[in-house]
Amino acid sequence: MFLLPLIITVIVLWVLSERGSTSLARITLTDTAITAYLLYGLCNLILTRDIPPDSLALCHWGMYTVLYVVTRNVANKFLVTWLIIGIGITQAIIGITQLAGWFEGNHPDFPVTGTFQNPGPYGGLLAVSLIAIAWVSRSGTRLKAFQWGVLLLLLAMLIISNSRAAWIAAFVGIVALFPRLHDGWGKRTMISIITGAVVAGLYFLRPGSADTRVLIWQAYTRLIKLEPLTGLGIGTLPRYYMNTQAEYFALHPDSDLSIVANNNYQAFNEFLHVTVEQGFIGLLLLLWIILTCHHSSRFPLILTWFTFSMFSYPVNCKLLMTVLVLSLALCSGENPGWYLKFNKKWLLCSLIVIPFILTITLKYDNAVKNIKSDTAPKFPYNREYMFQFARQKHDIHALERLTRDVCSSTDILCDMGDLYETRGDIKRADSCYFLARQMVPCRIKPLYKLYLLYKRRDSTLAENYARQILNFKSPSVGSVVLRARADARKFLNHE
Repeated sequence: MFLLPLIITVIVLWVLSERGSTSLARITLTDTAITAYLLYGLCNLILTRDIPPDSLALCHWGMYTVLYVVTRNVANKFLVTWLIIGIGITQAIIGITQLAGWFEGNHPDFPVTGTFQNPGPYGGLLAVSLIAIAWVSRSGTRLKAFQWGVLLLLLAMLIISNSRAAWIAAFVGIVALFPRLHDGWGKRTMISIITGAVVAGLYFLRPGSADTRVLIWQAYTRLIKLEPLTGLGIGTLPRYYMNTQAEYFALHPDSDLSIVANNNYQAFNEFLHVTVEQGFIGLLLLLWIILTCHHSSRFPLILTWFTFSMFSYPVNCKLLMTVLVLSLALCSGENPGWYLKFNKKWLLCSLIVIPFILTITLKYDNAVKNIKSDTAPKFPYNREYMFQFARQKHDIHALERLTRDVCSSTDILCDMGDLYETRGDIKRADSCYFLARQMVPCRIKPLYKLYLLYKRRDSTLAENYARQILNFKSPSVGSVVLRARADARKFLNHE
């Protein structure tokens, strides 16, 4: 929470300590493209999104904007490059401590995650930092032994992260960083063949995970068709996705992809993400930003980040977004532009934003920790807070608002169904369980809920659901599956 404000404060103080009280700001094409993208984003929030945005998300984006502005005014660009490398080194060291067993990772199935929730974003950050240290080594600076040590450290932890998307991104970044690798049609063809073979090989490494992305991308193409020009509104993706996945399985009940379905709020492809929420206008503006960085020597950092973003969700990871903003500022600084003279002390104004953002963030953290003592939602459009609030309060109206305005999932719908059942509203309970079952067909919980709903109300329906439970093919057999099968078998045997 405090890392991003700390980085901004350090950069502002560094800029002020550099020689001269005035600066010649160079407004480049990248600056123009980013400004256009941000202005369109504001219009999208005001005109396209039909509910207010989450205040916490707005704070984060405000902080990224401030970070970009202050970083653009740093004269020593190597300092910013080493900041990106330093973030990667810190994460690599944390990964080593997790690997050694000194600290636990943040995911039960993966020992090494850094400060992230899973090894995917962890590998993506290491990939960008790896390209940054490779760029420094190529530039011919001193301390070659130290640079090679850092490079090997980041490379080793990148491999250990087991993130296929990060491996592909690092490969693309290295190829872009060393043009001699792909000069000439013959080398380019060979690189294309190798890249295709690597992607295919990584697919078969974990085909289930890749099939999940195929399912998600198919559902997203359906969402794009709803509002292709302007999108559905920034931040509205979780609100629509799970219902669209349910519609997909309703149309394709025998789909092989049903076995890999799960509750999901991510696109696993930021270009699709932008297109769904901001339409093709937002996508074109984003591509414009990338193209303006093309002639920069640090463009491989941008290319690595966006290659990784085609298979993951880096926009939802603060550290990865910080690295992207720093990389964009570096690339923009190398472009030609229009000079504007200003007093560097004006940058102190950017620090005024930090207390407001920290206040809202601390308020959010306190609200999450003290939901039991609260009587009304303080962050009505925040997914994590509203879900916890509705569950702890057993508030059916909060759950209805959550599914209508923020997001939906099988767990939320099952909770709603339970509350409707306690109220005696069997029809709505049935509707919730049925939709939950369509969203994630490979989960037995909604089917079991339907069986329990009619167990003492309709023996014919209960018998039908009991037989479906016994014939249900679950990708994993846990306590819920075992309990459901035992209960169904006992009911059919009239025990």
